[in-house]
Amino acid sequence: MVLRGRSAPIGSVLAGMALGGSFGLPFGWLIGQCALVWLLVQLIDVGPCRSCALRLAALFSLGSYSVGYLGFAAGVAEPVRWAALAPLSMLIAAHVVAVTAAAWLTLQWRAAPLVRWGLVWPALWLLIEWSFSLGDLAMPWLRLGQLQAPSGPFASALPFGGALLAGACMWAAAAGIAVAW
Repeated sequence: MVLRGRSAPIGSVLAGMALGGSFGLPFGWLIGQCALVWLLVQLIDVGPCRSCALRLAALFSLGSYSVGYLGFAAGVAEPVRWAALAPLSMLIAAHVVAVTAAAWLTLQWRAAPLVRWGLVWPALWLLIEWSFSLGDLAMPWLRLGQLQAPSGPFASALPFGGALLAGACMWAAAAGIAVAW
């Protein structure tokens, strides 16, 4: 279902929240896969409206990382929870900026929308996941590939390429489904 007007940004936030909340659920991979397909269908459909695509990508990442990181904060002890909110909020903002920049770079690519959103966008998303897993403050548990453990359809990719390969498989499947849609 392609949403238009004011419902598209709301749908983007809700799809992102569904993705962020699906980590740790028994069939979280299915919820995550549906969210990725929904996002790709929306991004392919926006056509020449670059600001619409940037807004949808930013709101999707805001919903996803807000639920994911703030869900982590809800699981820690009360005194630490409030102290963790400021750094986690900055981390969420960094993710939103990175994803928006990736969407902008994707829009600069001169190719058909399917190539842009089905190949370039997933590659940049995985680059963001990889870059945020480096360093002392790395929190790699919100990688898409983590949704595949233990029983997702792409769980067999985890021993060979880790969460990034499983995430690439998820994006490839989402692109294939979006094309069929």
